Amino acid sequence: MIRTTHIILITILFLSLSTFQVQAQQSQQFYISGFVNDAATGERLIGANVSIESINKGVATDNLGYFVLQVEPPVNIIVSYLGYKNEKISITNNEKKLFHVALSPLQTDLGEVEIVARPEILTQQFNVSTLSSKEIESIPVLGGKPDVIKVAQLLPGIEPMNEATSTMIVRGGNPGENNYLFDNVPVIHVSHLGGFISVFNPDMINSIDIYKGGFPAKYGDKLSSIVNITQREGDKSHYKGSFSAGITDVSFSVEGPGGLKNSSFIITGRKSFFDLYYLGVSSIAKLVEAQDYSFIYGFHDINAKYSWQMNEKNSFHFNIYQGDDYMKIWMNEKDKQSNDRIKLNMGNTWGNLVTSGSWNHVVSPKLFVSNTLSYSQYRLKNKQNFYSEMAYDTLDYLVTGKSDLRDILLQSNWKYSVLKNWNMEFGASASFIISNPNKYYNYYSDIATIADRVFALNSSAYLDNNFRLFNRIDASLGVRIANYYSEGYNNFSVEPRANINVKVAKNHVLNASYMRVTQNAHLLFTAGSILNNEIWVPAGKDIESSYSDQASIGWRGEFLDGMLSAEVDVYYKKLYNLATYKEGYSNIIGDGNWRNKIMSGGKGTSKGIEFLMKKNTGALTGFVSYTFSKTTRQYDLLNNGLEYPFEYDRPHSLSIDVGYQFNKKWSVNALWVFRSGMPYTPVIAEQSLPYIDIETGEIYYKDALIFGERNSERMSPYHRLDLAAKYSKIGKRGRKVEWTFSIYNAYCQQNAFYYYYDNINAYKYKHWQEIPEGDNRLALYKLTYFPVVPSVSYKVYFDKTTRQPNTHVKKKLVIKDGELRRVEKE
Repeated sequence: MIRTTHIILITILFLSLSTFQVQAQQSQQFYISGFVNDAATGERLIGANVSIESINKGVATDNLGYFVLQVEPPVNIIVSYLGYKNEKISITNNEKKLFHVALSPLQTDLGEVEIVARPEILTQQFNVSTLSSKEIESIPVLGGKPDVIKVAQLLPGIEPMNEATSTMIVRGGNPGENNYLFDNVPVIHVSHLGGFISVFNPDMINSIDIYKGGFPAKYGDKLSSIVNITQREGDKSHYKGSFSAGITDVSFSVEGPGGLKNSSFIITGRKSFFDLYYLGVSSIAKLVEAQDYSFIYGFHDINAKYSWQMNEKNSFHFNIYQGDDYMKIWMNEKDKQSNDRIKLNMGNTWGNLVTSGSWNHVVSPKLFVSNTLSYSQYRLKNKQNFYSEMAYDTLDYLVTGKSDLRDILLQSNWKYSVLKNWNMEFGASASFIISNPNKYYNYYSDIATIADRVFALNSSAYLDNNFRLFNRIDASLGVRIANYYSEGYNNFSVEPRANINVKVAKNHVLNASYMRVTQNAHLLFTAGSILNNEIWVPAGKDIESSYSDQASIGWRGEFLDGMLSAEVDVYYKKLYNLATYKEGYSNIIGDGNWRNKIMSGGKGTSKGIEFLMKKNTGALTGFVSYTFSKTTRQYDLLNNGLEYPFEYDRPHSLSIDVGYQFNKKWSVNALWVFRSGMPYTPVIAEQSLPYIDIETGEIYYKDALIFGERNSERMSPYHRLDLAAKYSKIGKRGRKVEWTFSIYNAYCQQNAFYYYYDNINAYKYKHWQEIPEGDNRLALYKLTYFPVVPSVSYKVYFDKTTRQPNTHVKKKLVIKDGELRRVEKE
């Protein structure tokens, strides 16, 4: 690793000297910088192309809509973005160097040809999946409402943990190895409803980039992916909003000017409405004496952002996110004859709180800085309260458990244009982390309280150098240095990063990348329960930090003037010091010796090839995504120390999506998904074990299962077809209205959520002792959750600017009843 770092640093020095010699001959050139925004709303445009007209060379705006470009006057600069009119900037001298460019949206009819400059293929990033708002909204998902993570799971190298869940498995990594960022601020827990709905409200999202490998040196702390979500800023020109309802939740958004000059705000929220459904069903069940308890489950989340452009060089942004899931079971019964009373109150709550403030400052045309202070919290709370009052005894039982993680983060990120072909990004961050994996209180036990709070300090610094050589090579060479300290445990890491693009033809680029990443917290979880039981365990002396090495090579090409694009990537990934539960354990809350339930030192390997082809323009769009991979794990205390397939290893994964825009009102989409079945551990034999009935004292013999090699068999392959249609119109009051109709799993494929073993015909009997010999044979069953699921959602926009006149209706003036009136022609 140290030798690799030396090589990268020496290469950076050599390229710097070479580039400087070239630049010494170009003294007439100077730098311009600026921001690109939507002229109507003021929203920043991410990925806008800023190019020199004469040579069609340029740069793309970053996640802040910011760009830096070296020019030599006189010169014309073309700023373009898909769906917007091009803007030309004429530069004749060096008097003005900071520009705020406003692009106006195009008003195009279906079928018109729209010519927009595309970003240069050499500058496009590999190992990154980028999602547009149009893709997020058009692809059908379970529930009928857009879900950014479920759409991302259709792309190469990204898969769901289970069917319909919003938990990602990226290139064979664990679910806890993905770093989710809201405007560069970490979000720790990312799903509602047991993982079936993500916490990311599409109404709040400007863009989303998912790094699967080749991380820039700026990013770290998680082994498998960076999910970088840029939030919208809100409309600076006028107030508007939306309201949406589907089968799972209702949502809203409100945005507009923020009161100060050049300021704006946006607020979005969601609330499940099946809370009332569960409460109603429980109440009816109690009335008919089908059950004696009440049940409720729901979730909510709310996002808010305030942005202020104080002047040309300074802007401020303030964010808050809060979201919770909650489940509660309660009963209060009293026997009228004996006056015996029983009370039960059980609850489980989990969720996030994220707040942040950032200051962006243009120091000079060559130097830009973004500073952010943030606070992130995830907590899991459960409570069990049982009270019984009887003639002979009174019992009052209270147990509470809590696990939480808090992170106070300060970061400063800088961008500096050293020379024409050399840009530098550097920065530093410091994070104070408070972990409480196991806080437990038992009112009825001698062990009243267990509290195990762990403090940690995680700091890092990074340097990324981006070079352009001979207009054919783009190289990003950098290093990230991090130090983690917690209660006597110290982990210092040097993480080299390298990413090189080579243009081999006009529209064809090859890529090679390498990265090392370190992670200082382990996520422990148990799949298959709607109750969240994710627990974050900090690294320490007994459970060391994990790290990974990943290398990849790739090719990307564009055809037919960018109408078609294709990409192929091959990767190899090694993971070290992984942690998981020991065999037979699934939770640590309430155990003072919880560290003994965890094993560490695990190793993982993942390798694969990914293919993606997209049709980008026209009424017919879509993509084909395929991944062939193999992922394994190895722990000394599992599977006799032998390597075994990872629980979520799927060798084949294929997604085919096709969308068609008929006109301004109607569009349709079809999605077909195929994946290999997940592995499971088979039963190879049974044995009889003695069982003593506590009430009678009699001894029975019960069959126990003997399992074979871990994950040595596979479930049946998974496949489904989803269909969706979207209808948009302008209502009577000039409000835009959208209806989305979708069918999940259209041909009702019975896909296995998981496999389990049970006795044949066992469901006929109330107790296992009653099962006769003939029905006592063991059989393998599968549980399926989602047959055909039709959905409908409705969304209305409260914005007078969406009013569109009907230009197809001709009118004439007539005199009727003595008045001049305008009427439609027959």
